[in-house]
Amino acid sequence: MWYYVFAAKGLQDFILKGDKLRLMVGGSAIIEDLSVNFFGKLFEGLGLRPGEDYDIISKAAGGVRVLFFHEGDGEEVLKVVPMALSLYASGLDFVQTLLPVEDGLAETMKKAEKVLMNRRGLAFPSLPPAGPLAERCPRSGLPGVGSFSQGGDREPADLSMVLRDRASSGLAHSFMAEKALGADRAKDDTIQLPMDMAEIVRGDKSDVAVVHIDGNGLGAMVIKLFDGLSGEKDDSVAKVYKNFSSAIQSASERSLQIALSPLVEETVEKGGRFYPFRPLVCAGDDVTVILRGADGLDFADRFLCAFEEESAKELGGLNLPDLSEGLTACAGIAYVKSNFPFSQAYELSESLCSYAKDKTNRSCSSLAFWRVTTTMADDFSGIIERELTFGDVVMTMMPYTTGGKTKGQLSPSLASLRALKDSVSAMPRGTLRGILSKVAVGKDRACRDFERIIQVHKDKGDHCKNLLEALKAITGRDGKDSLFSEDNRSPLHDGIDLCSIDKSR
Repeated sequence: MWYYVFAAKGLQDFILKGDKLRLMVGGSAIIEDLSVNFFGKLFEGLGLRPGEDYDIISKAAGGVRVLFFHEGDGEEVLKVVPMALSLYASGLDFVQTLLPVEDGLAETMKKAEKVLMNRRGLAFPSLPPAGPLAERCPRSGLPGVGSFSQGGDREPADLSMVLRDRASSGLAHSFMAEKALGADRAKDDTIQLPMDMAEIVRGDKSDVAVVHIDGNGLGAMVIKLFDGLSGEKDDSVAKVYKNFSSAIQSASERSLQIALSPLVEETVEKGGRFYPFRPLVCAGDDVTVILRGADGLDFADRFLCAFEEESAKELGGLNLPDLSEGLTACAGIAYVKSNFPFSQAYELSESLCSYAKDKTNRSCSSLAFWRVTTTMADDFSGIIERELTFGDVVMTMMPYTTGGKTKGQLSPSLASLRALKDSVSAMPRGTLRGILSKVAVGKDRACRDFERIIQVHKDKGDHCKNLLEALKAITGRDGKDSLFSEDNRSPLHDGIDLCSIDKSR
């Protein structure tokens, strides 16, 4: 037997090319169809029969794992896939490998994962190369092969844009609607998933949230699974891995439905025509969704908590030793205007997610966010250095933790951030925002101004008391000292930013 693995890389980069929601929807549909239909039709075209010539172990958005019973069949697929994919999903980067099953399937699968990891950094040229006189697509700089309707005008479009535009009108609703809404709700066409940003928010100045979620430790769990299956029969290994992959996918889809359900019910009650969100990716533990800005934080929180529970439930049902605990995940939320370049917004959300993972050592569910107020978006490490660091003072306490595995974590909880946001919203926000500007002058100046605010407002109801308690819950310090933690970090900017985002509801 021969073991073949195909894995698309840079899914979000492919989906977000062009920065238009309709193209993103088409890209998402192509990725979903890749594992559902593309390989089945390819194998059929090569005269291969399921069960006799090959067996599909697992298939998920952007990836497929197959056992071939004859060496020549696997080698033929290895040769044909690059050309076939260039016509089906032009611009999509991928890695693939074919290995003989010599030391058992579990060991071969483990080797294949290492091969894919090593090849993910390789770049492949786009073939055939375009001539010097070819008209170029202004959005991508690639050769134009057709046209794309933008407003009332048409502009040159590259092959990827043409394919994604075509797919957006066909496959898009059926695939992602069922993942996000559930099978029964997806059949109801009276409310649609949006195809244009105006169907999510009102006006170019409205905030949208680009949410990227990625699981913690799934790769290590897969290696652990292979180690545990070492020595097992090949058909048993294939069955266990197929069930494992299905469990992770089911957990993600169910968590997505749980996280979106309040927005679904709200839309139904109000008689809306479009849901205020558009899921773009739900592949294994990798999820990307665009929502109204005010819904981003609550959605991410609901998903992270649900994913812990659903993954524990799904994995627990497999009866695999040492793999019954649920997975955790981290989220990055980029808040941008609806006309902001979404490729940049996604890169920011991805860097926010990575920041949350690194700060919590991937040991619990957590999230980080940033509200973009400039025309360009940097990665979050650059934002911290450029916009949030003043000498030895850092004006953020991100990431914030959530879920059921936060015990012993040094990072503050999302619940404490929500309490801070509520207390900040009850205070004169302009006065508190002034403290942020004073930090640039010096920490002592900011502390003096904060102490003055406390003195002025301490007898005006419980607002000042609530603010101090909320700050203490995060920084661990009392009274006027609660503005900064022992390591000179402050959550005030985070709370003020959340108030601004929530105001856009």
